Amino acid sequence: MKLTHLLLGALLTLPLSASTQPPSGAERPVSIAEADPSALVEAPTPTRNGWKVIAPGNRHLYGEAVSDMLAATASGPVLSIDTSLSGNDDSKDRTARPATMLVALKPEDGSVRWARIIEPATKDFPESELPLTPQVAYEKGRRSGRSVGNSIVASPDGTRLAVPLLSHMRPADSTRISDQRTKVVVLDAATGNEVRTVEVAGMVLGHALTGDCLVVETAENYYPAGTGILNVFPLGDPTAEPVTFRTDLWLAGATANSLLMSPQFDREKTSLRPTGHSRTFTRISTSGEELGTMTGVSDLHSGGWLERFKDPDAAQALIAQNLDEVSLAEQLEKLPRELVNADSGAVVDLTGASPRDVVTPSGWGIFLKPALQPIEREAALWLNTTAGDQTPRKEFLNYFKEEGYAVYYAPI
Repeated sequence: MKLTHLLLGALLTLPLSASTQPPSGAERPVSIAEADPSALVEAPTPTRNGWKVIAPGNRHLYGEAVSDMLAATASGPVLSIDTSLSGNDDSKDRTARPATMLVALKPEDGSVRWARIIEPATKDFPESELPLTPQVAYEKGRRSGRSVGNSIVASPDGTRLAVPLLSHMRPADSTRISDQRTKVVVLDAATGNEVRTVEVAGMVLGHALTGDCLVVETAENYYPAGTGILNVFPLGDPTAEPVTFRTDLWLAGATANSLLMSPQFDREKTSLRPTGHSRTFTRISTSGEELGTMTGVSDLHSGGWLERFKDPDAAQALIAQNLDEVSLAEQLEKLPRELVNADSGAVVDLTGASPRDVVTPSGWGIFLKPALQPIEREAALWLNTTAGDQTPRKEFLNYFKEEGYAVYYAPI
């Protein structure tokens, strides 16, 4: 058993003390209310090429983090902000009743389109005094000190958002994973209105949206092998029962019509360089039917696009040499790669390009960043994945980026 599994196993057997327990094991209601974001989000200010919005209550972000607090939708970006402002007079009350504010911004000027306060908070809530449910222990062990990523995901067409909330135990004094309950809220991205709220039992290993379904992977352990279940909730009828079926694979993402499954856990991927993996992804329908496989995958991008080595055998041969991490990354980066759309099979050659997921005014996009950046700004080559692009477009591109507590809208 791998060291990470041992560490997670130790975390999951920790006793849940009375001081960190929810008040009861009763079902947790979900509150979704209109909110005034003025206390947490400053008014937008113009910049030389666009605008910026400061969210001083948010956790600090570093580097080229993709979507650590942004969700990309067809209507514009949505900020996820925890409400436990550091140093705030009521911060203790906020921690006792953690909540998350979602703020949708208008792409044209950064003003607020809609705002919702959701209670309980999203599972990304960073406070350390949360009830130590198995899910919280699992997330802490999985991150191993890395920054919290945004677990809010958009549907492939950018019209809906899936928001997983903090878990709780039922009954409250249980330590069994099977007694854990987690709710996931689906919102209309254009209006912020609730589409459906569901509850699942067990460990949540992943979640995704297709064109018409919410899919949540659960298990009775911290990996899917043996007990993994895919719970498929139709969104057209908020009262419809889910379709469930077994899987030993990890839910890695979704397209409009299918789910992307991987035998390996890889939630801390980076699109800054190819990873030290050459994986096989399996594509299945929302009823569990296997639709095909793809080998030699090094990275998963938005819109169901898979970055793969043109010669998977060459990549596997390098990995088998057991090189150190830096040397392996350097060698893999030299291998020819391509983007392949999981649904359509469309292929984009990546010679001389380094793809990067970006948040654009109309949703997710893949910027085909050249290996050598031009000194002067020029039209960008990119895929609008939310719009369903199958071939790159070349045009001047503005996108959203995060630096510190600010969200900037500016040219790429």
